[in-house]
Amino acid sequence: MSDFDYGENMDSIPIHVRHAELTRANGPDRSVCPICRDGLLLTRRDGVTLELLAMDRCTRCAQSFIYDDVEEMRDKLRGV
Repeated sequence: MSDFDYGENMDSIPIHVRHAELTRANGPDRSVCPICRDGLLLTRRDGVTLELLAMDRCTRCAQSFIYDDVEEMRDKLRGV
């Protein structure tokens, strides 16, 4: 178990990361939170267009992240 409480980092500033460098958890779209190591980053999508969003948040500590490689992620899904 983590030493982080649920939602502990809700008000923290976003951290820039590269999705390609995160540790995967149960599939290509889920990553282990690099801060608390217990939560997941689920690779959020726009509710209308389903496009990958650059901003994500840990399911446990609520730390927010910005994917610096979001354009590469989108291109990969498009097969570009």
